[in-house]
Amino acid sequence: MQEPRRSAAPPESPQGAGVPRSWSARARILSDNSPMATEKTVRSLALALPETQEKPCYGTPGFYVRRKLFARLLPDPKVLAVRIDLSEREALLEVAPEVFFLTPHYEGWPMVLIRLPKIERADLEERLVEAWRMMAPKALLARHESLGQ
Repeated sequence: MQEPRRSAAPPESPQGAGVPRSWSARARILSDNSPMATEKTVRSLALALPETQEKPCYGTPGFYVRRKLFARLLPDPKVLAVRIDLSEREALLEVAPEVFFLTPHYEGWPMVLIRLPKIERADLEERLVEAWRMMAPKALLARHESLGQ
């Protein structure tokens, strides 16, 4: 089996964290190596998280940890909805409106919409991990401390 191509160091987050983040090994292997995020990228990153399942959510792919939804693709496969803290959502909407947005339906929910062609893979992975952490039970989080806070 051929080893997947490795890209240059992942870019910094739009929040300017200063340190590039790297993909998990499993997500890198499952990746489609596309320069932009796709439905396949979302699926590989989400399903690499512990105890994550993919099930339909209103007719589109949804990603759950222990039956709790943390992300779902919308009917437009270039848009992903992810769980997020409302205060963090406002900051993302201000800093990167070309990537993150809302529709009136999602304004009252702790979710943000992501334009997949506009987000860097490392940032997408960060969003999915954070959404997973918000919904995962404490015991599961304790067993997977390596997923950082």
